[in-house]
Amino acid sequence: MAAKLRALSDYELALSNSQGRYGDFTQLGLKASYDVNSALMLSAQVDNLTDEYYEYVWWDGSQTLHSPAQGRAISVAIKFKY
Repeated sequence: MAAKLRALSDYELALSNSQGRYGDFTQLGLKASYDVNSALMLSAQVDNLTDEYYEYVWWDGSQTLHSPAQGRAISVAIKFKY
């Protein structure tokens, strides 16, 4: 089992510090895997466990542009070796 913590403080968009502050998020992810036998492995992963909303924001010189990040995501995998 593994845990991943990502965090970012808020940041200014322009050198003039006149376009507002954005960012400021904390994100938790968990991953677990289990070797059933030498040929089979099962794994599961949860990204953004708390489903915190955050976005990448940038200034293009005339407006702020916003790109929302992924919300909670759950993945499962089965790996076979032969």
